[in-house]
Amino acid sequence: MSTIKDIARLANVSVSTVSKALNARADVSERTRKKIIQIAQELNYDVSRLRREAPLVQSQNINVIFCREEKPLSLNPFYSRVLEGIEAELALNHFNLVLSLLPNRKDVPLPAPLASGEVDGAILVGVFNQDFIDRIKRIKQPVVLIDPKIIVEEFTQVLIDNEHGCYMATQYLIEKGHRRIGFISGPLERQSFFQRYLGYKKALQFNDIPIEKELVQTGGLEEGYENTMRLLRLPNRPTAIVS
Repeated sequence: MSTIKDIARLANVSVSTVSKALNARADVSERTRKKIIQIAQELNYDVSRLRREAPLVQSQNINVIFCREEKPLSLNPFYSRVLEGIEAELALNHFNLVLSLLPNRKDVPLPAPLASGEVDGAILVGVFNQDFIDRIKRIKQPVVLIDPKIIVEEFTQVLIDNEHGCYMATQYLIEKGHRRIGFISGPLERQSFFQRYLGYKKALQFNDIPIEKELVQTGGLEEGYENTMRLLRLPNRPTAIVS
């Protein structure tokens, strides 16, 4: 099986020059590029192996991977703002955003750009199961997790202090005189939502306010309206809601 080093030797150039030519970089002359491509074709070289053999040459591509929900990404206010921020930062640093939307199931395959080594790294946003994370680890690419469901020590993670934020929000309402405060969030199985619940709970306990199960409503994004109405229909409904 031919390698990028074989192409470099036959073309009498460096491995870096071969990588740049096959990646269509502008800093390689057209004559050299054609020569390298011809040799690669003669050797039946698989270009998808390029990133594995020359990892020091950047593609300037970052795979941004979202766990797809039933509704479009644009309808999720959190995800859409995260995507805007990532896109702006990548553009500022002259990187390209390669977007992948994956269904939230156990057997979902790795995104093609990441699996084939066509990107310099990945940013994972949202919920991903342990099996998916384990397969990502084996690729040995730089990975950043944003708001993950599980803690993965091997990867850099961007987390929000959900617990303290929700504690402050609940405490603010208590200081305004509210004692019966509702709580609405996504499923508590997810780390970020559970941390918010802990903050809400701690604020009530600190102020000697009992925690009432009927005031805690959880579910998916699409259930937010119904959960709110469920609280407002209570005979003794809350005077404020933390969400």
